[in-house]
Formats: sequence, structure tokens, C-alpha cells
Amino acid sequence: MANDFRSTDELLDVNYAITDKRSLMNKRFQDGELGEAINYARCMLEATCKYVYHELTGEEVEDVEGHDGYISLKNLSDTTIDKLSALISHEEFLKDIKDNVTKIICGIGNVRNEGSASHGPRTRNIEPQREETLYLMSLAEDTCNFLLKLLYTRTHIEEANVVNGKFSESDLNNLGEKFEQTDGDFNYKVTDDMIDTFFWVRNEIVIQVTVTFKKPYYDLNTSSEGINEYIDNFLPEDVRGKKRNNGEKSFTVYSERHDRNFSINLDETNEGVVAYITNVESD
Repeated sequence: MANDFRSTDELLDVNYAITDKRSLMNKRFQDGELGEAINYARCMLEATCKYVYHELTGEEVEDVEGHDGYISLKNLSDTTIDKLSALISHEEFLKDIKDNVTKIICGIGNVRNEGSASHGPRTRNIEPQREETLYLMSLAEDTCNFLLKLLYTRTHIEEANVVNGKFSESDLNNLGEKFEQTDGDFNYKVTDDMIDTFFWVRNEIVIQVTVTFKKPYYDLNTSSEGINEYIDNFLPEDVRGKKRNNGEKSFTVYSERHDRNFSINLDETNEGVVAYITNVESD
């Protein structure tokens, strides 16, 4: 079904460490390595909690809440959800929501610890069954998405409409036109006399921005500084203003905050200079 929530509400692709663990989890499951699949489900949860904590505080959770650079899974999940607690609706149910999410995270960790993918135990390992593994993977992914959705929809951790950030039509003053695509993707185009800006959006997150700097107002030889400054508007804050050579047509910048590489490619066409600003690891 086109509106099935499993296909329209996928895990937010905002941090490479998280999506990498999700990919490894799925691969291990497809290969029949069920214990390893649960291991990566736990890793995905840990990466999500650490990412959310860092986005909210600017600090590494192991350094602040841990001991000698280590933090237990229970402490990690408790601490992260405490930081998000103000964003959860229905205050009267807050404690139950918090406790249940923590139990899910720790429960998946406990199943992982019973399998062969855990550290060597004294007694035999109990391997999970396929149905159990699929259930735990679904729980892990839904829990990660819950935490990331709270972060991205109820806070302002980045300005709107940057690549890898949340798309907001209202922040563009509703100046453009929306073009629906498949599986929840859409494009949004803002046009004026000098610059066209084209957003590709997937699951509420901006995947790519394409900007056309029109002739005769712009060219690479005389307008590099202005073009670079405009491009910075669509990049995460921690990579803006990184030194680039004037006239350079292709370059990549790394955002430590998002653990992602962003590419900027410039092309001269009959219309003008076209800039493609992309989250390299979006697929």
C-alpha cells in the first residue's frame, strides 16, 4: 500500500553512524546471522542515543554522564530520554513513556548479551529465532525513529532547509511550488529573476539542494565569493565558511556534528552556474 507507515515513515537519515548500523543489521538478518543482527540493532540504538544527546548538549555523553569514557546502556538510554522529556506530549504519561522506552532499549541489549555475538559466557549461548529477531529489529528501528523525530520535529537544532536538516515551507515564506513524487519524496522550487532554488525532500529531511545562479548576474570567474556565501545557507552550521579556492568546481566538506560528508558541485550551463549541494551518504 502506498500509504503504509513502514514505507512512508522510514528511519530518519540524519547521521551516518546510525544508518550504517541499520544497514549492517539488515544485512546480517538477510544472511541468517540473527545474533549479529540483534547486536547491530543494539548498536543502532546506542548510536542514536549518543547522537541525540550530543545534538541537545553539544557534549559527548560518555564524558559527561559516564565513567572513564564508558557509559552503560541503561544509563545512556535514561540520560538521553531525560534530555528529551520536555518534548514528549501528555505530561501525565511522561514517566511511563520514559520507563517503557528505556526497558525496550535495555531489553534488546539483554537479548544480544544472551547470543553468540556477545562476549564469551561460561554457559552455552541461546540463539534468537527469526521471528524474535525481526520483532526486536522493528522495535529498535521504531525506538530510534521516535527519539530522532522528537529531536527533529520539536527542536531547532539546525536552521530549517539546510541539507540534512528539516524542510520547512513556512520558513521559505511559502514562496515556492511543491511537486509530489513517489514514496513520500517531493521537490520544492523557489524561483526569482536571479536565482532558482530547488529542494529534494525525503521523509521531511532535505536530501539535496540545487541552485541555479542565472546569467547575466552570475559567472564563476567574477561571482565565486557570492556563490560560496549563498551555498553556505544550505550547509550545516559547522561546515560553513570552510576555505575553498575561488573557481573550484567540486569539493567535499565533512560535518563532525552529523558524521556526514557533503559535496558541492558547480557546473556552468547556458542558464548560468548550477550548484548541487548534496548529502553524500544519503543512500
